[in-house]
This record gives sequence, C-alpha cells and structure tokens, in this order.
Amino acid sequence: MIRTLEPQDTDAVVALWLAASLNAHHFIAPEYWQSQVAAMRDDYLPNSETYVFERDGSIQGFVSLHEAKLAALFVAPEAQGAGMGSQLLARVAQRHPVLQLRVYEKNPAAIRFYVQHGFRLLSIETDGKTGERELLMDSAVVDRQDDGVTFAFGDSPEMADDLLARVLAGQKTATCGALAQYADGSEPLPRVGRQDTVLDGAGRPACIIETTAVDIQRFEDVRAEFAVAEGEGTYDEWREGHRSYFERNGGFDPRMALVCQRFVVAQVIPTNSR
Repeated sequence: MIRTLEPQDTDAVVALWLAASLNAHHFIAPEYWQSQVAAMRDDYLPNSETYVFERDGSIQGFVSLHEAKLAALFVAPEAQGAGMGSQLLARVAQRHPVLQLRVYEKNPAAIRFYVQHGFRLLSIETDGKTGERELLMDSAVVDRQDDGVTFAFGDSPEMADDLLARVLAGQKTATCGALAQYADGSEPLPRVGRQDTVLDGAGRPACIIETTAVDIQRFEDVRAEFAVAEGEGTYDEWREGHRSYFERNGGFDPRMALVCQRFVVAQVIPTNSR
C-alpha cells in the first residue's frame, strides 16, 4: 500500500535511497551519495511531501515532492520491475498534475520511465555538484492532436531519399536520434501513436509514419535487432554509419543517450501529389 511517510520510516527510507542511488548512478563516485545521507535524513525528507510503498511490512519504494517538483522517486533494487514506481508516480500526479524533475543523462532506464509516463524534455544542464549532465523534464500536458513533426531522414538530400525508399519498401521500420537534439525544446520527444510527416530529399511530403514504440538507450547498448530494423545494413555497418553521422552532427560518445523509435507507415503520399 501507499501511505504518507511517518517519522519512524526515516531510517528505512534513507537506507533504500542510498542503495537505489548507488545502483542507478554507477557513474558517480559512491562517496558522493554517502556524503548526502545526513542531508537526506535531516533536511530533504523533513521538508518534503513524501509517500512510501509498503509491502509485507517493509518499505520498498518512496516518492518525495518539494514545491511541485519531483525531488525523488526510488524503488528498492530487488523490487524493481513490479510497477511500484508507476503507482507512486500516479499517487503524486493526482495532487500535482504538472510535475518537474531532473534526471541524469547517463541513467537511460530512468529517462525511459519518465518518457513512457508522458514527461517531456525541457533542457539539458550540468549538475554543479557532480559535474554530470541532467535532463530537466516536466509533465505539462501538451496538445497531442498537434504535436506531430515534419522531417527528412539523414543530413543530406541523398540520404533523405535513400532512407525514405527503404521506409516505403518496408525495409526500415525504426530510427534513432541523439537525445541531446531535443534539449532546446523546439521538437517534442516522439510518443507512441504520434503521426509524423516524412519529406523526400527535395523537401516534399512523401509519407506519414506512426510511432509504435519509444525507448531510451545508450549507443553502446543498442542491440543488433534494433539496428537491423533501421534497414541500413548489418549491425557493424549501423554502428559505423551512426558514429559518423553523430560526429557530423554534434559529437559522438559511445555512452550517449539515443531516442530509439519504431514506426509503421500510416499513409503514402502519391508522387503526383508532391
């Protein structure tokens, strides 16, 4: 059950927070999290609106809010994958329809969770305490009837036409882009059910695709099955081609976060209509 934090829960919640933080943030020295234990116990929790998820007499997750900001949402490592995080998020969303949060760029599992729950990316900033990049996200409701985008694949007319041909032939059913490209808020993150217009190399509408799945992964974690679904050759060819693409368009890092999108063709626009 989900209930309000009680004073006697504090030690258990702090222990859970430390274990989950160490598990999720391997890219930050453990000493940093250990140095924050006292502040978590004596400052953050007493001044937050916190709810705990209790099961079988033990606290297995919690969520904390501070001034309508989602300050913390953690589930014990051994209890993850059972839907507790979604239930905790739903509980606070009832009281605060619009929430804002920060999540580290190197934590794709957490980013994936928030994207799946409708959060949008506002900006990417550097955390002054850890030196790590953080995504600023919020759950503001957008007009989903008008959030489709118009775009061309690749970064040249020739590439746009080549990849479009693969889409129309059914060879390409997936695409990906750097998460950082969404940081300025000018383009919304893709969502399941959204329909986007694809242009050919001359900038003419050629088809409409509908997103069927969205995932956030590091480049180095993308599996061959997804790479092959992009329809651009073998797994090794995909890796080399995308490395070159990202180097041309903002920089490459094997740990960079990617927005991986699967789609189907919803409508083909006849050539004589272009």
